[in-house]
Amino acid sequence: YGPLDPRGDVKPGPDELKAMLLEQMAGAKIILKPRRPGPVIMVALYNGLGAQGTLEFLAGFKNVRAEIIDSLSLAALDKYDCVFMLQTTSLDNQDYLENLRRYVEEGGGGVLFQHDLCGLRRGTLGEATPFPEICARGERQDGDAVTVVREHPALPGLQQGAQARLMYYDHVVPAPGGQGTVLVADDQGRPVAVAGEAGSGKVIFDGSINIASKTEGGCGFEERKLSGFNAVLTRGAIEWFTGVRLQAR
Repeated sequence: YGPLDPRGDVKPGPDELKAMLLEQMAGAKIILKPRRPGPVIMVALYNGLGAQGTLEFLAGFKNVRAEIIDSLSLAALDKYDCVFMLQTTSLDNQDYLENLRRYVEEGGGGVLFQHDLCGLRRGTLGEATPFPEICARGERQDGDAVTVVREHPALPGLQQGAQARLMYYDHVVPAPGGQGTVLVADDQGRPVAVAGEAGSGKVIFDGSINIASKTEGGCGFEERKLSGFNAVLTRGAIEWFTGVRLQAR
């Protein structure tokens, strides 16, 4: 198995609980409507494995502002054009399954789910995903080689048949639902990234993870600025979600 985020063992204190309650109350009053990105795209990175490396990568674009978040309340989500759900064991069932779906369908947001959150049974919520019609469940596999199955706006510069490498030694195989489109596959032809649309928004289930293996074969991991396929998909996902091309500094 790949790494698990230890954040799931952290218990919120009284002040944090009060802030969470106030945020939930604010979220109950929100009426979600599709938003148009402004001159700077707002990207939320849910605090998990790969958050630091993703933040460092996105700092290289002048029209992106990325922030690490710990809440999936509607009040928190509504501030952002798209959200990256990085692997974590710290999730609230209702916020994860219901709020993210509303954020996409009603708010027109884009969400990328990584690794265990592609419906891997060992994950915090098991095989449950907010969009089973796009990704029904996941299964872990070793291997870091992927091939583009079809050209897609979320894969800028990669043509059908192009090959790339994942940063980490393993990946989750997201089983596509009836509305899921396979973008890339591993060396056995199994899906690695699946995309789809829901309501006014878009989602991607990415079986990779935005961390790097420390050694050959995957022993250990570290936060590192994104490279390879992870960098391409991160940039491409934001551009596909928002319709805005990212501008390098």
